[in-house]
Amino acid sequence: MDSNAHKPLPIKGASKIKKEDCLPCRLSGGAVGLSIGYFSLRKAMQLQKAGAGNPNKAVALGVTGVMFTSAGLYRLFLY
Repeated sequence: MDSNAHKPLPIKGASKIKKEDCLPCRLSGGAVGLSIGYFSLRKAMQLQKAGAGNPNKAVALGVTGVMFTSAGLYRLFLY
């Protein structure tokens, strides 16, 4: 049996297709990212001000907040 018989053929020009999302998809995705980022940053500031518990939790929440906020902004404007 020929092993090349079942290989799918590449689609010509497939790399030139531009992926675009609709405006409501971009807005909702960006809003979710920004909301989660804001929530995480807010909780990190509350933990830091309280001084209770492990300070690494505040740092981890801060990093998570910055990452989600960046992802939300990227989703809104660049993706």
